[in-house]
Amino acid sequence: MVTVKKLSMVITGAALSALCVGLKAAQAHPGHSPFVPHEISSLPTAEGQDVLIVPPDASGRPVYSVFTGFSTFLAVGEETAGKFSLFDLTVTPQNGPPPHRHFDQDEAFYVLDGELGLLLGNETIIATPGTFAYIPRGRRHGFFNPSTTPSRLLALTVPSGFEGFFAEEGRLVTDPSNPPPPRTDFTEIAPIAARYDTALALEPEPSDIPQELRDFILVPPSAPNRPSFNEADGLFTSLARLEETDGLFSLFDVLLTPQAEPKQLQRSDGESQSFYVLDGEVTFQIGDNTTVGTPGSFVYLPEGTSYTYQNLGTTPARTLLLSAPASVPEPASTLGLLGLGIFGTVSRLKRRQK
Repeated sequence: MVTVKKLSMVITGAALSALCVGLKAAQAHPGHSPFVPHEISSLPTAEGQDVLIVPPDASGRPVYSVFTGFSTFLAVGEETAGKFSLFDLTVTPQNGPPPHRHFDQDEAFYVLDGELGLLLGNETIIATPGTFAYIPRGRRHGFFNPSTTPSRLLALTVPSGFEGFFAEEGRLVTDPSNPPPPRTDFTEIAPIAARYDTALALEPEPSDIPQELRDFILVPPSAPNRPSFNEADGLFTSLARLEETDGLFSLFDVLLTPQAEPKQLQRSDGESQSFYVLDGEVTFQIGDNTTVGTPGSFVYLPEGTSYTYQNLGTTPARTLLLSAPASVPEPASTLGLLGLGIFGTVSRLKRRQK
């Protein structure tokens, strides 16, 4: 936690101003950011919506140099009907944000490479590749890279809009061999974060959590004790269920057996479905089009898309499967959650029993 302590000392002076600006932002939140994606690799569906296909190198996708490292935009609100945004984050060694809270977005992390220190409430764990963590809005959290090599993670925010923070705080990378230096002055960063309903949380989280704030989910690699089931040629292991995310999304780790039989086309009615290929090759048939996803490929299918996916290779394949319902529940009162961020201005309710 050395880095977090150093950052906390730097920004303590900005904490009060960030929280005050956060109160103003709660009354006029920008919603989906004005960021417009470009150079999208997509296929039209019968309903006129776009299927988004991002290759492993994320060519053509925006990359920003941010204070924790680099943020690559895999999907943003304009592409997901505002349901979620997904980022590939590279965290440089001995770096990470100070403890903070989001008041208008739930967040989830999936560690891809390296080690990542995760602060969940008042507890810190060292996460290795394959670790999943779900952070409900309003809960204190943070992350940092404790090692000497970069770490990578997928960062999901639900609903979308947080891409606006990265676009404002970060600096667009146009030449990967010579990226612009990131911002390091937290007196500049804190007001930007506050405009996106994010505030510092330097003090420990109170032990009596209000009832409306949900629990963290922490799933270590191989997901022990998580529900799983076999369907067709795949083993589906739940990382997050709809009832655990208040209906925002569900996430599965899907292991596909090799040489799977061709499947009948299905439709993603009532929800969008997204895939991030972890291992092996996954063949997607989307309408009349076929594409092969290799590790690092991301595919977004809007609701109503006809598709199927299977492992036609000779070795097992793994993919994350993210499902998001067509409608996104309304967020809890932002002003009430901001009161929790300031501490002492809301009544403490006993934690809801599981």
